[in-house]
Amino acid sequence: MKTDPKNGLNNEINKNKKLTKNSVRKILLKTLLITIKKLKAVKKQNKKRHQLEARNSKEEKKDIQLFEAPGFTLKSLFKVQVNSKGQGPKLKETKHEKKKIDWKKFSVPQIAINSEVKNGHEKVLKSRVNIRRPTIMR
Repeated sequence: MKTDPKNGLNNEINKNKKLTKNSVRKILLKTLLITIKKLKAVKKQNKKRHQLEARNSKEEKKDIQLFEAPGFTLKSLFKVQVNSKGQGPKLKETKHEKKKIDWKKFSVPQIAINSEVKNGHEKVLKSRVNIRRPTIMR
């Protein structure tokens, strides 16, 4: 009673021309098992695809956060403080970014610039620049 997964029902019916309750049950069970196996395989493929898409989207978001800051090359090294008028974009590091940066690698201190950005050009409002060293370097 071997069945091909493609046409299991037809083969069984052709072999057993007299259909009894038991033969019908066997046929239905086999077809059910085959369909369940196929569904499980499809489900696995979909799960893998969704995981890959999620990973890719996370990586894209990280790239955008790090490198698409207007007027700045590395957002991770600089904090931009908005002036009292409320002009200029607020670019602040998130907790996750702070954890990822190893300050031991950088000998450059962390600099907070009080600046204004217009059309991608940076204009420093105050001549004073506060140099903040991270806690590791103090």
